[in-house]
Amino acid sequence: MKRGWSAEAGAAWIDLDVPQCGYCQSGQLMQAAALLAVNSKPTDEDIDEAMSGNICRCGTYPRIRVAIKQVAYGKQPGGFFPPVVGIPKGDAP
Repeated sequence: MKRGWSAEAGAAWIDLDVPQCGYCQSGQLMQAAALLAVNSKPTDEDIDEAMSGNICRCGTYPRIRVAIKQVAYGKQPGGFFPPVVGIPKGDAP
């Protein structure tokens, strides 16, 4: 039996150390799972649009995007899903 999108997203969140303070993470995870339920292969634009209503005061948006892509496309060699536009070199997980 395949795990649900929320379990898959939660595993990616942990794998990529997405949360910092954790304040917004329940909403971020629920929104990511809802996106993946309707669009299993989202683009960066799809992710940005779907996640735009969730504020993260720690600024973990780049890691959130990578976690969503990890769920959608699987782990990539080196543990990072290229290309993720807008992440300065050195800030990537």
